[in-house]
Amino acid sequence: MSEYEESGHSSIRVVPSSGAPEVVIRSRRAQPFFGRHPWVFAGAVDQVRSGSDAAAIEPGTIVRVISSEGKFIAWGLINPNSRIVVRLYSWNEQQPLDAEFWRGQIRTAVKARRAIFDLKSDATGCRLVFSESDILSGLTVDFYGR
Repeated sequence: MSEYEESGHSSIRVVPSSGAPEVVIRSRRAQPFFGRHPWVFAGAVDQVRSGSDAAAIEPGTIVRVISSEGKFIAWGLINPNSRIVVRLYSWNEQQPLDAEFWRGQIRTAVKARRAIFDLKSDATGCRLVFSESDILSGLTVDFYGR
């Protein structure tokens, strides 16, 4: 039994494959993700190709999300223990989820808050990173003065 089946996602097939882990979206279910919807629920997943490691895919593993026709959709992080099986972050195939990507997204979010709030003030409290609105699904960072 795979970790997906153990976590209640028995409809998701995990198959060994070569290369990076991939999540294949069911036929006719990919349109919202091409439109940059950031959440992939288990019902939209046809199968997970485990990549070069035939073992179970750990939560937080970077996955390439593709349509049933094999067309690239996005890069995301998988969590088989969540109802949101994959959170999508980059829809640019040439921009994988590396350290440069994360630094850039966080810098952009903080820069946007600096334009609105005085982050040097002891009295300022704000949300520096606001999850989906900053294209950082699932990440929230609050700032409470100095």
